[in-house]
Amino acid sequence: MLRDGEGFFLGMPSFVLQSLLVVTCRAMNEMRKYQMILPALAFALAGACAIFGVILMQSWREYNAFNDRNAQAQAKLIELKQRNAEQQAYLAELQSNPDMVERAVRERLGYSREGELIFKFDR
Repeated sequence: MLRDGEGFFLGMPSFVLQSLLVVTCRAMNEMRKYQMILPALAFALAGACAIFGVILMQSWREYNAFNDRNAQAQAKLIELKQRNAEQQAYLAELQSNPDMVERAVRERLGYSREGELIFKFDR
């Protein structure tokens, strides 16, 4: 260090140089602190990104599985609505057409009129 009154360096008095030296040393100490903190922060950030990535991938898989189940449920719903419409039409036909009722009773229950013979064949 320079003592007071020991001339000039680059046109600056010695007390200015000493002040600059002290400030520079403090700045270097602060930089060393950050040099220790920054890698730790970078490592923590990388770990957080990895955890977030795993959670995001799991959520994405669950979302796709939900969409698949939803598509299957929608297809089944369409199929059941179609079957329901067919059965409603059959019921309406049974309610309005007596010949249809007779045919259904003969086919499903095996009823016959008096004097009729029913022949059943194995297929």
